[in-house]
Amino acid sequence: MANTTVSIRERIKTDAGWRWSKRIPIPEGKLNIAEAQRKGKFHLVYTERGRKREPKVKGKTFEAAVLAARAKQRHLEDAADGFKRPDPLQPIERHTIADAIERFLQRVEVSQDPDTLKAYRQSLRQFEHWTDRKFVDEIDHDHLMAYRNWLLKSGNEKKNAKTKGNDKLTADWKALRVNKLIKVTLGLQHGKGPIKKSDLGRMKPNGPPKIYAKSQLEAFFKACTADQELRYQALYEPAFRKEELMYLEKEDVLAEKQMLRVQSKTRYDENGVMLYEYEAKAGSEREVPISKELMQRIVKHMNDPVHPNSRLVFCTSSGRPAFASCSAVGITFLPPLLAPIPAGLWSSSPIPVPLIRTLIVFIPPSPV
Repeated sequence: MANTTVSIRERIKTDAGWRWSKRIPIPEGKLNIAEAQRKGKFHLVYTERGRKREPKVKGKTFEAAVLAARAKQRHLEDAADGFKRPDPLQPIERHTIADAIERFLQRVEVSQDPDTLKAYRQSLRQFEHWTDRKFVDEIDHDHLMAYRNWLLKSGNEKKNAKTKGNDKLTADWKALRVNKLIKVTLGLQHGKGPIKKSDLGRMKPNGPPKIYAKSQLEAFFKACTADQELRYQALYEPAFRKEELMYLEKEDVLAEKQMLRVQSKTRYDENGVMLYEYEAKAGSEREVPISKELMQRIVKHMNDPVHPNSRLVFCTSSGRPAFASCSAVGITFLPPLLAPIPAGLWSSSPIPVPLIRTLIVFIPPSPV
């Protein structure tokens, strides 16, 4: 087990020369005024990466030494738990929460759909109003869990709401959005944020998923235009998530292997402006097999000169990702995407109205 103890030593001048004091453990509780303002030459003592360290404290008071010792001990404890934080003793640029939120929302606005941006903005602004901390690196596990618990009691901001608190699922997602802000701002790897999904327990809504009959799916595909049907099949057959199809690039279409590749990516234009950004789940890359027929149709679509000159397989007329407002679903479901309902679907008797209301095509009906 890692040694995370930090103590304080003082350099004391005597008639015989300079000597070290005994190690002083970090005091608990608040210092009295005389003790806090006592001046001296203080050093911290701790072990890091197998080596003994004794850095000098920048401040000249005992209070400054105590604050530095507490911060360093918290840093060592976090490192032992696998959470990488900036070293509080190193001169680095710290990110304020307010500035980090502004920068993060700009990234979300560029790379995500409007509903996602709205959800992040509401969650992060609510956290900014709640927290008493200034810097992103000050947000630890306990602080974020305290915010989540507060949400359960008082987090409902809807007008005329019957309850003051959020339901558990909403509170969990708000906490995870703050967790995402921290990971992106501090450059932390997947799973290295202050909290993990395992800290929150079950997050999926209760109840079995709705699986529609084969006749209902066939009726839906039949009602689509050829362009819409291709996009649905490209999402449905490999069981892609919504964003995995939105950010599928032509280089991800592995025709010889008959597979589609999913990988993280960030793309910029010739002026260095970000076009879009996508992070694969868990930051991993995978290849998904598809049928020969679907591969041939995708390749034909890519090579059609009427489509925009874009790296993306499916895109808007300007060559950007086509956004959606709902989450994609598994292979036994039809994907709920975003935009106009194919003509004739309202009168198709095999398809119930609730299904039609969720199966909304996210690509414009006219080919682009």
